[in-house]
Amino acid sequence: MIITSFLNILSFSQVIFLCNKQSDCYIGSYCDSTSKCQDCSELKHCNALNTNCCSKDFLVQCVNNPYKCKEDNGSSNSTYETGFNSYLFLVSFTIITISYLSIGSYNNKYINRKTGIEILPNIIFWRNLYGLVKDGCFFTFSKCKECYHSRFYNTLST
Repeated sequence: MIITSFLNILSFSQVIFLCNKQSDCYIGSYCDSTSKCQDCSELKHCNALNTNCCSKDFLVQCVNNPYKCKEDNGSSNSTYETGFNSYLFLVSFTIITISYLSIGSYNNKYINRKTGIEILPNIIFWRNLYGLVKDGCFFTFSKCKECYHSRFYNTLST
């Protein structure tokens, strides 16, 4: 008798979930300003916790958000990361170049007993580099030119 009356009380009671952040609620519901979980389909005005209906946490909870939220692709972070990566590349490149020239020049001057311009490391490669780049450019442009000219019809001679 006591058990059935207790079950009857439980069957008519309503459970209200309290929350402190958006992720405390089930997906499809959000944490409102009174710290209660509300259904996203009943959302009429933005009364989310911290009143930010475009926050990432809110958008995860309410996928069909009726508010026009502009997408944040992390542009502020990506600009910072790009600048930092560029700085890191330039510093690394400078340190490696100075180390390459210093160690190679020391090795050629004091160990291999070279003098003049010959103390630079791999001087033969550096002397030939301009010609190699020039040949590569001519080759690439000739291939592009062949591809471009083969797209047109040949003229007929009369």
